[in-house]
Amino acid sequence: MDGLSIGYRTARARRQGRLRVLSGVELWEVSLVTFPMLPGARFRAVGP
Repeated sequence: MDGLSIGYRTARARRQGRLRVLSGVELWEVSLVTFPMLPGARFRAVGP
């Protein structure tokens, strides 16, 4: 597994052009998954 699923509620956000910048969130959960919804939601181990 190398994917992430992150559940949150947006507390503060602003628009910056076509982007939405989140400056405050209420984190509900973080899970390791095999197939993340966003292909770029990946992690890898670093270190020895």
